[in-house]
Amino acid sequence: MKTIKSLLSGVYFSSKIIFIVAYSLVAVILIFALSYFLGHQLLEGIMMGSDSSFALTVMTHLAKWFPKIPLWYPYQGAGQSMTLGYYTLTYYVPIILERLTSLDLVQSMRLVAFLTVPTIGIELYFYGLSRLKNPTIGLIAGLMYPLSSASWAWMTHGGFYAMSLSLVFIVPAFTFLDWYLDLHLDKTKNQVKKKLALAGSTIFVGLAIANHLAVGTVFLLGAGIYTLIRSQLKPLGVARVKAFLVSILAFVIVVVLGVGFSSFYFLPQRHYSNQIAEDIIPVYGPDIPQFELSAFLGIRRHDAMFDSIYQPMF
Repeated sequence: MKTIKSLLSGVYFSSKIIFIVAYSLVAVILIFALSYFLGHQLLEGIMMGSDSSFALTVMTHLAKWFPKIPLWYPYQGAGQSMTLGYYTLTYYVPIILERLTSLDLVQSMRLVAFLTVPTIGIELYFYGLSRLKNPTIGLIAGLMYPLSSASWAWMTHGGFYAMSLSLVFIVPAFTFLDWYLDLHLDKTKNQVKKKLALAGSTIFVGLAIANHLAVGTVFLLGAGIYTLIRSQLKPLGVARVKAFLVSILAFVIVVVLGVGFSSFYFLPQRHYSNQIAEDIIPVYGPDIPQFELSAFLGIRRHDAMFDSIYQPMF
């Protein structure tokens, strides 16, 4: 009898693994197919995005010296340090791709920019699979991401290359943070899991900050709000207070270690930026165009004169 039970248990476990692998393969194919259908313009024709030419120009200069890293960039103003003055870590991804393949730098840049969207969609799928234990919810999330015009607009309208690529680190950072909070709230004694969750949180939070400070800052703000809300899901009383304190402690640990991990790039960059900012005269006055909250959230289109990143591309 025990042999039959163990056999049935093995068959069930194997069938479950096969189903998850097959489902995941189909999910990845669907997310890639939808992404290509909606965003193939990034791979062909005129390069899209107002700042794309700037990114390509800097990338070309970095590629000229690679694998050395040039500190000085002579083609902007009277010259400045682009390595310390801008977020150039992500620029080396297409440079390395160019060296490893037959693609030229423009093609590599186009491909990497396009791949950010399906990559984030796939990350959302695996978040649903691993944390929510629901692959269907994950697939819906993964398909909804490329369906949003805002997902493409950072490249198709703004050409914000560094920001677009840094978004890839957000979902893994959130996944590991969520896992780390779970382990703290459940008071697990499995130190291996705790260390893995903490290491993953530290690395991905650090990469998000180092690759683009704005993205890292917004993530920490959102993750902090999520941490507070999550701690309040416990019943009223002492349990909720303990959950609040434990969650805050876990979040602070992740923030401190994540910022510390990114400091190898972040601190020299901030120091250089503060130095050159002393002699900068602001170009814009108080009349600089501003997004209204409703336009920023995509509830309505912004003034056409200023355009909107939410303008549909398809």
